[in-house]
Amino acid sequence: MKIAVISGWQQAVAMAAMLSLRNEIRILDGAGTEEGILGQAEQYGVKNFESLFTGDAKNALDDAELVFISIAVPYDVELNFYDTHDVDMYLNQVMRYAPKALVVLRSDVPVGYTNRMKSRYPELNLVFVPDFGRNGREFQAAFYPLRIIIGGGDEIARETLRDLLASNACEVVYTEPEEAESVKLFANAYLAMRVAYFNELDTYAELRGLNSKDLIRSVSLDPRIGDLYNNPGFGYGGRYLVEGVCRLKSDFADIPERIVDIVETSNEVRKDHIVEMILQRQLEPQVCGVYGLGMKSGSKDFRYSAVDGVIRRLQEKGKQVILFEPMLQMERFLSADVIADFEEFAERSDVISANRMDDRIREFQDKIYTRDIFERD
Repeated sequence: MKIAVISGWQQAVAMAAMLSLRNEIRILDGAGTEEGILGQAEQYGVKNFESLFTGDAKNALDDAELVFISIAVPYDVELNFYDTHDVDMYLNQVMRYAPKALVVLRSDVPVGYTNRMKSRYPELNLVFVPDFGRNGREFQAAFYPLRIIIGGGDEIARETLRDLLASNACEVVYTEPEEAESVKLFANAYLAMRVAYFNELDTYAELRGLNSKDLIRSVSLDPRIGDLYNNPGFGYGGRYLVEGVCRLKSDFADIPERIVDIVETSNEVRKDHIVEMILQRQLEPQVCGVYGLGMKSGSKDFRYSAVDGVIRRLQEKGKQVILFEPMLQMERFLSADVIADFEEFAERSDVISANRMDDRIREFQDKIYTRDIFERD
């Protein structure tokens, strides 16, 4: 098939790479040029991947039989506002250059958006398919998806997308667009709830003098609970979990609920507790070092990190905060000095908080505070 991928994030680039093995692909955007992405494509058998990119909408969309729109939709947590301007613009371009194409929306849009666009463009063959790619594992998710949810579309559209996107071991579910738009919200809110639950278990164990690792392992042996999303940290974070909870909480505004609201509250309480324990790690620490911003190894999703809340709380208590984060190319972050030299960072820090441990800081065990019990994401 002739497929156009309007891409704004790595999940879409990975999907385009997978589709290019058996289809004619054109990618509208430059997201795929990020360091490392071309090499990953080659590892999955994709050759000359860079040649598939174009910056011209007409060139990408002309004669396309299928169009994927997979771009980031900015979401303001405080205002509960979705900026769908770019998606609207690309839908207009599709109507102009490829009006007969099957259009698949994969962006994180508000529930009901797909049906509203179908009402605005009755002639548009529009389907919603949520993207479940994880940061750092985009290619694995694209080539070996665990499930594909297809929201809307006729039988031909559904069969086409099943054949293109689903692996042999993949579960395929057909729903209406609004159910498909809701799936990711509820899935991410549930994962946030799991993280919050095990963080509270860890708080209990820490303050009661119990072995948190043994307690969590024992609880997780129950197959109904399972051994995943149970490694304690400074809170849940990452764009998908944070926005998922906030968006779902807003959508529940006129619907009876308690769990989603409590999950968000629990996350804030956890950060309060973490800060108190950091300050107890050393006698009256004045310089608090923060090692790493990411919620998991290799993640650049700093904006939604729980470590952000820890830094702010330490500063509110009058502590000087310094930060070591090799992937952060700036001199200051949240009014904290970013220290490029690790030895300087470690020497200046009275106490070092680390959401995730690694071998680099292990020698400074006497001043480290972490709840990374299993040393994994």
